Amino acid sequence: MSGTLVLDGEALSKLSRRHRDMTVWLDVARRPDLLVVTSAATLVEARDPKVPQAAFDQAVSLAKVRPVTEEIARAASRLLAEEGLHGHKYAVDAMLAATAHAEHGDVTVLTGDTDALRRLCRPRIAVELIQGLSRPGPVSKPDVSLCQDRGMLRLTDFIIDCPDTMKLAAFYSEVTGRPVKEGSSEDWAGIQFGEIELAFIRVDDYRAPQWPDSEHPKQFHLDFEVDEIESEQRRVLDLGATLRQDFIGPDGYGWQVYTDPIGHPFCLCRNKGVIWTDQGPVWPERA
Repeated sequence: MSGTLVLDGEALSKLSRRHRDMTVWLDVARRPDLLVVTSAATLVEARDPKVPQAAFDQAVSLAKVRPVTEEIARAASRLLAEEGLHGHKYAVDAMLAATAHAEHGDVTVLTGDTDALRRLCRPRIAVELIQGLSRPGPVSKPDVSLCQDRGMLRLTDFIIDCPDTMKLAAFYSEVTGRPVKEGSSEDWAGIQFGEIELAFIRVDDYRAPQWPDSEHPKQFHLDFEVDEIESEQRRVLDLGATLRQDFIGPDGYGWQVYTDPIGHPFCLCRNKGVIWTDQGPVWPERA
């Protein structure tokens, strides 16, 4: 899959909010053979004050931001005149369309409203609704229809609400032995695990889960496979975790339930048949 994907204001805004409409597109945007582009004008249109700056910046970092030069502005003006459109209502769309026309090869504009952009982008530029991947059949150039195959779906982020991102990220950094990502802040922090990021986002009026109280449900939990329970138990307790329940059997296999310093549950697991190597655990083949 190759080509250029151009994001309009709604697409960029939903990307920054991790909206479900952008779940597959987020995966597409990370592919090295696809160039993701937006206009500098779109950054102004897409900014949602409810989204933490770090989350917005992370979404913007997935795209190449093209400047609105005099050449782009003049091209946008010509597109509006050709379609008989004028006024601020169409100004940003016209600048985005001019940006798309300036890209080479197969280009697709991703938008929440196709009406004006389809007029401004024709005939060369494909325009797709954000929700387009939910419909059967091919999508457009570039061939993002490949992502309709659920076998290609992969988790990219696991996001945890918390009142203090850096403090909780530091806890899980110590637990896992992986560093907190450079650029993490009080609004958004992360730890990278290959293609998956364990992310922490700051929320106001945070209410901690009270496991196992069903009135304050856990909402999620993390499982960590370990090669030796006792030493890892001592380590996570020293880091501030609390042991809640022990399901380790007399043979030494099973799991223990802990909560992190602000109440999120996680488990240390030791499963029978798992062999540890220098690269990590190797799971037994299922019968």
